[in-house]
Amino acid sequence: MCCNNLPQAILGAGVGCYRDSVHMKAISDKLKEELEAIALAKGIDMSKVENTSTQRSAVPPSARYSTLQDLDAGRQTEIEMFSGALIRMGKELESRHRITSIPII
Repeated sequence: MCCNNLPQAILGAGVGCYRDSVHMKAISDKLKEELEAIALAKGIDMSKVENTSTQRSAVPPSARYSTLQDLDAGRQTEIEMFSGALIRMGKELESRHRITSIPII
């Protein structure tokens, strides 16, 4: 599972930022933790999701994920669809499951 697309797009950084910056790696790790907590609370099986890493990626460090390419081109993005849904689910589950949803966008 990869939680790199949105932070990379927000900061306008190439894919290599996750290898080069402990801060970007921490953001990605926290997003992954929140996603996993929400999935667990909602009974969503995440075991079949592929665990990916930019460190094993064949793309160059300057590559830009699709959301950043969309922002660069002035196209509509999937930010609200994915992140908005995650934030809404986190808020819905906060009181029942002690999940703290901290929007970073």
